[in-house]
Amino acid sequence: MLEGSVEIRLYSSKYIYKRLAIYTAGTHFGEVAFISPGKRSFSAIVTKDCVLFEITKESIIRSVKRYNRSEMESINEYELFSQDSLENQRSKQSQGT
Repeated sequence: MLEGSVEIRLYSSKYIYKRLAIYTAGTHFGEVAFISPGKRSFSAIVTKDCVLFEITKESIIRSVKRYNRSEMESINEYELFSQDSLENQRSKQSQGT
């Protein structure tokens, strides 16, 4: 989002809703649709006039394909290392160390 404000709401009736998130300039939303397309139960409501920048699924796929295999492997190794580190931290916390 380049300008403006959007609220993500979950409506329980026509006028009753729970505000789940507020997005403003410099943030993004809608990325879950790339991973899991389908119907959503949330509503995105513009609360201040917006200027949005759309990123298509095709543009993301093209960007990912620009990485060569070794770069992607490095990213995967980093993600695995990060996940291991997080699990080790949680283990230490649960043991009280």
